[in-house]
Formats: sequence, C-alpha cells, structure tokens
Amino acid sequence: EVRAESCAITLLDPVGTQEYMCPEVIETKRGQRMGYNEKCDLWSLGVVVYCMLSGGPPFFADDEDLLFNKILGAEWGFPPNTIWGVVSKEAKEFISHLLWTEPAGRMSASEALAHEWLQEDLEQQQGGGKDEVPGLTLSLSMSASSRSLRCG
Repeated sequence: EVRAESCAITLLDPVGTQEYMCPEVIETKRGQRMGYNEKCDLWSLGVVVYCMLSGGPPFFADDEDLLFNKILGAEWGFPPNTIWGVVSKEAKEFISHLLWTEPAGRMSASEALAHEWLQEDLEQQQGGGKDEVPGLTLSLSMSASSRSLRCG
C-alpha cells in the first residue's frame, strides 16, 4: 500500500531482507513509525557496498530482535585492523552517508551518484565514457540452461 503526500510516496508495508532493512522499515514493522520512503533503498545500497568492500555485513545477529536492535542503534563501524585499514576515506564516507540512521540525513540517489568516491575514477579516465567503471569489464551470457555474470 502506498500513499502520496506532497509529491512524495510513503510506503506502509515493511518488506525486505532483514540484514538490509533500514531503521525506518524496522520501526514501521514494529508499529513505531507510519511508513518510509525511497531513502530506504539508499540504506540498502550502503549495506551492499559495505559487504562488497569487506566481504561481510555491517550488521549481523542470529536473532531478528538482536539484529534489528543493532541496526536501530547504528552498531557498526570500520574496524581498523581489518580490510578497512586499506579502504579509502572517500569510500568509508560514502558508506557512512548511506547508513545514516535518520532518513532526512541520509544521501539521496542523486547525491550518491555525485559523491566524490564514485566520481574520482570517472574523472581519471582519459577518453572513456562515464558509463564505464574503470578496471572492470562485465560480460553477461545467457542460455536456456544457465545464466552467468563474469567480471574480468
């Protein structure tokens, strides 16, 4: 169910994979808030980028309530004696602005696309199109029996 309010859409039904749920979806699920908006997708992007760079999630617990409490309490970080020690300041800033607890303070999609971390490699390209990600070639092959995405 959706409700339009001054050109904004408020979603009322909490859906999604628990580890990727933002605080406002959890609060909606618990009856503590009346809906959420598109900023929930930016939170999920922050979780995805964190996982891609570290190999693990920012929030983990075997129990749903413990997991949700960690998310609501913003219990995550960049442990210095791990892979995060070599991840750029810009990448960590990007994630931090996506995993902002309050949706009003979280980056929008356009702000995320314009963020320095995403732009720095694009600016370094010589003659390359802005649709390319430097150093990464994606090849998608599909057949009746299998689908695969290869990076190389």
